Amino acid sequence: MWILHVEDDDGNSSFAARVLESDGHAVVRATNARAALEVLDHWRPDLILLDIGLPDMDGFELVKRARAQGLLDGVPIIAVTGWVGWEFRERARCAGFADFLEKPLRLAELRRAVARVPGTSVRPDSGARGIGG
Repeated sequence: MWILHVEDDDGNSSFAARVLESDGHAVVRATNARAALEVLDHWRPDLILLDIGLPDMDGFELVKRARAQGLLDGVPIIAVTGWVGWEFRERARCAGFADFLEKPLRLAELRRAVARVPGTSVRPDSGARGIGG
């Protein structure tokens, strides 16, 4: 599966990429919302792991803008955030996120969340690429 991981913290991004790639997924990394919109303008991932607390705009605003541009049709999104509490979970649910993971990411929870996404087939040319900065 092709996964876009939008995360501004390099340690979190590297951890998730290593886990996902070891499971056979291809990971494209964006370090901010603007870079993610640029990626989505040219490429459609199978799944997006999205940090809600991005430096240039929050993940909710990113989803709103990308949907308005038709860039997310049929793409499931998993919120990955340090913003914990029922209000953020509810906001993510209302915004159409497929799942909600709290930071720090836990290996088993990440794998379970990705496994719940329909079409978890593996693409042959796995590898991380960094975008944005």
